[in-house]
Amino acid sequence: MIEITKMADKYQEGLKKMMTMEGLDYKTVSLCLDTLFVVVDRLDVLGFGYYNSYDGEVYLDHLYIKKNERLNKLGDSLFRAILNSLQLQGITQIYMRQSDLYDGFLKAENIVFEEDRFAIDTMEFFNRKCRGSKEVKIH
Repeated sequence: MIEITKMADKYQEGLKKMMTMEGLDYKTVSLCLDTLFVVVDRLDVLGFGYYNSYDGEVYLDHLYIKKNERLNKLGDSLFRAILNSLQLQGITQIYMRQSDLYDGFLKAENIVFEEDRFAIDTMEFFNRKCRGSKEVKIH
């Protein structure tokens, strides 16, 4: 069963293994374990994302899904899980820097690019219709 959860010790080896196989450096991520979320299938890590605070602003710094898992909507689910967690903490304005890894994804989600970053208002984000939903008229 696929699950998205906060990082826990039991996922440590799976995260290291996945990052090594994907050619990623674990050192950077290891500094953010307190704000890291993982996508797991049992103990196999399929992806991760984390956020950080800089001068009072919260940035979702990284989203990564294994290359062979990218068409399974796991990135969208991870993105929403992190935003939801931040919103539950009372943080409703989140930013993301430009990146070739997820600029297309953010634009497809209709996330606004302002100045040099993407701005995500969680209240607006979660109150709009999902892309796949159809309007139903009741007579």
